[in-house]
Amino acid sequence: MKITNRIYAINLFINRAYLIVEDKLILIDSGFPGSAHRIIKFIRSIGRNEKELKLIILTHYHIDHKGSARKLKSLTGAKIAAHVLDAPYIEGKIGAFRKVKNPFGKFFLFIAEILFLYERVKVDILLKDGDEINHLKVIHTPGHTMGSISLYDSIEKVIFSGDTMPPQLGKMGWSRNPYSVNSKMEKESLKKLMKLDFEKFLPTDGKMVLKDAKRVLSQFV
Repeated sequence: MKITNRIYAINLFINRAYLIVEDKLILIDSGFPGSAHRIIKFIRSIGRNEKELKLIILTHYHIDHKGSARKLKSLTGAKIAAHVLDAPYIEGKIGAFRKVKNPFGKFFLFIAEILFLYERVKVDILLKDGDEINHLKVIHTPGHTMGSISLYDSIEKVIFSGDTMPPQLGKMGWSRNPYSVNSKMEKESLKKLMKLDFEKFLPTDGKMVLKDAKRVLSQFV
């Protein structure tokens, strides 16, 4: 799906990845394991080659976001970027379930880690709050994980929010995400995003807001 002249959404198993198309290609998140060939097929469908993919930015370490990063890195040579706090989890040095308090969330992440043991991947670029990477500003938005990030594209006035926004965007109220480590921090991270000037809000999971996004997000917050 074409979002702007530079940004595409790639629908995957239960969520999506985003492709930024410039001289080189940038991918934001990589979906579950097994999504690599679908992403490559999409890249080819817009007339580009997968070898032009030079950077994969992971918004956090959960398996539905990092799952195909290792395979894509192997096939394309792209570098992996992620927040410094989440890098040890992406690389498999710390278990993804460790800081999660919800029993269901902890159990699911533990099982996923066993099933997808070999999907750990080295992080080439360590990010922190305020960094600029290929026109994208890194916004540290902890809560879902301690190293969760959002990415701000000031050219298009777009926020790529990863899982910082709960899936029930647009509905009143708040339900805790069973995979999050700190719901209070999640709320503060949303308030932090409200300080930016944006028109579109693009989460990896849940509803995309393609028009008047700041008003919609303001109502939710």
